[in-house]
Amino acid sequence: MIEGSSFCISLGIYSLLFGAAHLSNEGITVYSIAVAVMAGAFLGILYIKTRALWMCIGVHFIWN
Repeated sequence: MIEGSSFCISLGIYSLLFGAAHLSNEGITVYSIAVAVMAGAFLGILYIKTRALWMCIGVHFIWN
């Protein structure tokens, strides 16, 4: 996706999708959706910097 558009647009779309994937969580609020979107941005940047999906999975696991 980054090759077809800018980094910021790709990261924004990825972050929104990550937030949307968490809409079915129990006790969801607007705040928790915003946190999920920001976490998606963080994990996206982490992946771009490390190119290691296991790092993102590990951070998500620790976060939970």
